[in-house]
Amino acid sequence: MNRTLVNQDIFLELILWEETEVKFGSDIKDSLSNLVKECDIFILILSTRYSNYTREEFRHAIERQGNKNKPQIMVMIKDAPIELSGIDIDALKKLSEFKKEIINQRLVSYFDNLDSFRIYLRRGILDIINDQQNAGKGKKTDLSHIRVFISYNHKDSLAAHNIKSHLSELGVRVIIDSESLSSGMDIESFIKESILNSDLTLSIVSRNSLLSSWVSLETIESFNKETSSRIKFLPVVLDNSFFERKFTGDAIEIVDNELHEIVEILKVRFEKKTGFADLYGEFKRYLALRNNIDEIVRRLRESLSVDVSQQKFETGFQKVVDYLMTIRNSNQNNEA
Repeated sequence: MNRTLVNQDIFLELILWEETEVKFGSDIKDSLSNLVKECDIFILILSTRYSNYTREEFRHAIERQGNKNKPQIMVMIKDAPIELSGIDIDALKKLSEFKKEIINQRLVSYFDNLDSFRIYLRRGILDIINDQQNAGKGKKTDLSHIRVFISYNHKDSLAAHNIKSHLSELGVRVIIDSESLSSGMDIESFIKESILNSDLTLSIVSRNSLLSSWVSLETIESFNKETSSRIKFLPVVLDNSFFERKFTGDAIEIVDNELHEIVEILKVRFEKKTGFADLYGEFKRYLALRNNIDEIVRRLRESLSVDVSQQKFETGFQKVVDYLMTIRNSNQNNEA
């Protein structure tokens, strides 16, 4: 990352507690406090283990930030299953309490593998640097702590990137596959983590998107997260085709044709005794779309939606901004 930042006269120096020499007889709390004082960015990484020292480091960072607005704090939590054989009930209880303390005060990123960890770590550091540079220029960043994941079909990419550009101008941290999805990263994991790491999933709704197996996965995942967490879902509409009574029936017919084509290919593969791993994911997504399209359409018809079609974009986008301000205010109240 330093190779990227050198042109901005920025160099990142990594300071690890484990590699820091503590003088004999010195107080560990004082040593932790001195370490935090040296840092511009404090990164807390949590998994399944708990340490009192980690908690002390975090609290020193919070205290220091309150006095000097420094260091800027990043929290990254590994979202992974726990092996039953390794469970320490007392430590797990303390870890759970610590996580609640963190989540009430911080913007948290979740990761489940090394690739996603690298992506969100890099993105978080760059966001902090950009915020500090913009603050130095006096730029208003009222929405700088809001994260938005844009869900769209690539046939609507022009509209998606137009919305992304307008949001970025307001300081919103936008997650969009064309910029955030790294080569080789699992797409389904990217979708789930992007939704989990966002305050809002902004779903661009059109005939194209509603017939997309990937967008349907994003929509279903967003619906599920919205009912069980702080994450919000807002459909922004490019066309109103889904309001037509015949839309769902027509959509199912189109999806059935896709499924039939895949099944015919699978029959040939079976006869030749060849593998079908390349088709399994696509078949599963189309099947999920077929089974859920009626519920997706019902939810969209009954939900708050915003028209961002070309002629109504300006008015519609302002409604999106107003909704983001509501989320920001809610987040601030929760922190208070």
